[in-house]
Amino acid sequence: MKPLIWVALLGLVTPATADKIDDYIKDEMAKRHIPGVALEVIHDGKPVKTAAYGLAHLELKAPVKQITVFEIGSVTKQFTAACILILQQDGKLSVEDKISRHLENVPDSWTNVTIRHLLTHTSGIKSYTGLTGFELTRRLTQERFINNLGTHPLEFQPGDSFKYCNSGYNLLGYIVENVSGKSYWNFLGERIFQPLAMTATTNREPSVVILNRASGYEQTNKMHINRDYDLTGVFAAGAIVSTVGDLAKWDAALETEKILTAASKEQMWTPARLNPGFPGFASPDNVIDIQWSRINKGFCKY
Repeated sequence: MKPLIWVALLGLVTPATADKIDDYIKDEMAKRHIPGVALEVIHDGKPVKTAAYGLAHLELKAPVKQITVFEIGSVTKQFTAACILILQQDGKLSVEDKISRHLENVPDSWTNVTIRHLLTHTSGIKSYTGLTGFELTRRLTQERFINNLGTHPLEFQPGDSFKYCNSGYNLLGYIVENVSGKSYWNFLGERIFQPLAMTATTNREPSVVILNRASGYEQTNKMHINRDYDLTGVFAAGAIVSTVGDLAKWDAALETEKILTAASKEQMWTPARLNPGFPGFASPDNVIDIQWSRINKGFCKY
């Protein structure tokens, strides 16, 4: 399964029908009031169409380009999951480890939560993005994040059900830091971004000047407004910015073993299974189709 949904879906279109892509994109932009889009179509491993539509900055009327840097939101989770698997390849952890082995001062209610539970959104830990107190301006430390989140009871016992959880991926980012001895961003850079020459991919940190960064907007009554500056801090759950070209490099790398071994990819792409006797949102045999490489917003497609 391809992690880049535009590349994956539109990559099925042959060059002979590529002109229909423009019509489709423009129609969707109009329906959904999307300011701008950058696109790369991959067919048989080669780019057959690159295009840019609309505006990256509405007030300045700056057009989207192929080099426009977008926040990729929860597609960030693919990279966080890959970091965990890299550390497993290095022999420094196992996805079956209890998270208490790699995080300090976790609440007693998290005793049976494993790394695998965090990866598959089956931990039962409450998602913090619907709570107050986790805004980016607060600059929460790992300790404060865990302390604040730990005051909320589990929504179900680990492995009993599935519920999309940004908290799990922030905790995975902290595990990457604690196990590697490096910051999450440095580890990403050294083990994924630099080897793949993803030179435009980085942290969305608002205070940093990022060349060609698109502005973020919200919609009120179908009108665009500038996004609230005091946005939620999403860290390893959603704070990467990138370009369509860089993401195509990541997509291509998953067809090789440059970053992840065949065994790691097989593990990543194997659907998860809930606890026996607790069907949750799964099929009758308790299988839930959660593949870590395509977990973005509850595996909705970008």
